[in-house]
Amino acid sequence: MGILLVYLCFATIFLPLSFGLRSLRRTTFRGMSELAQEAGESQMNKRGALILFEGIDRCGKTTQSALLADYISSKGPCEAIRFPDRTSYIGKLINDYLLSTKETENVSDQTIHLLFSANRWEAAKDIEDKLKAGTTLVCDRYAYSGVSFSSAKETPGMDLEWCRMCDRGLPRPDCIIYLDMPIEKAAERGNFGEERYEKIDFQKKVREKFRALEERDTAGECVCVYGCVYVCVVYARRCG
Repeated sequence: MGILLVYLCFATIFLPLSFGLRSLRRTTFRGMSELAQEAGESQMNKRGALILFEGIDRCGKTTQSALLADYISSKGPCEAIRFPDRTSYIGKLINDYLLSTKETENVSDQTIHLLFSANRWEAAKDIEDKLKAGTTLVCDRYAYSGVSFSSAKETPGMDLEWCRMCDRGLPRPDCIIYLDMPIEKAAERGNFGEERYEKIDFQKKVREKFRALEERDTAGECVCVYGCVYVCVVYARRCG
């Protein structure tokens, strides 16, 4: 697989951008006109790309992934997906858990972690099929959220390595875009606190786990974007 080039164009940024050194060495920046040209050229490749947005709750993943999916769709086949997928049977169980329903009061941390993973596995074949058919997928959350959130609970035996095991073998992402921002800023956004994990102290632990995963990113697949980003167009393609 060739090297990925990641193109970003920001219209409004209120805090500095910071990139890990490994990611920076594999990143090139273009203007909008060149970005559009590169996006068109990339459609000549048969296989689609799996592009992930990761980060704490309310950091802008859903907004940014939707913007990117809309942009790539204007150049070729592209779909936006997100996890958990709350429409499946397993996803509905996860939704009840996140909303802290009475029926999920006694669900163990191990059980819900495995349900989150199962939710990704039940979509794995569909993801692979669409990528092989040439459709690019822009994903709002994936296995990295599962690992970070579960390990942040600090349940005995549920360290990063244990939490990663059940996701090994899932379709591998071509690019991971990690949106990072202060927890206090995220908490100011609408509806923060409605779901089980949306607590400032817990989100701080999750952020630490995401950073630990970034440090393990020896392949340089993760691009870290820091700040309150309101408009962001990102495109990734293979080279070579």
